[in-house]
Amino acid sequence: MSAPTMREQLLRRAPVSAMVAETGAEDGGEGQLARRIGPLQLGYPVVSVLSVLCCLYLIPGLSGTTFALFAGWLLLAAIVHVTYTRTHSKLRSPLR
Repeated sequence: MSAPTMREQLLRRAPVSAMVAETGAEDGGEGQLARRIGPLQLGYPVVSVLSVLCCLYLIPGLSGTTFALFAGWLLLAAIVHVTYTRTHSKLRSPLR
């Protein structure tokens, strides 16, 4: 077996975001990423489930003011999103 190249050694130490960028979209990206680093190395699904459980535990302790502010920010974000996407959509622009 040959020694790993410098690129292979760096990819082993690279963060997940670099690995995602490296995989490209040849097969959708996810399949190649899963084959490269394996889902168990990312803590899947344990970290996701624990995160949801922690949030569900903390949410009932929040005040009504917090929920009202969250709703306001959510509404503002939805308005900005819809306004921006209507004016910048490449699907609505005429074909060239």
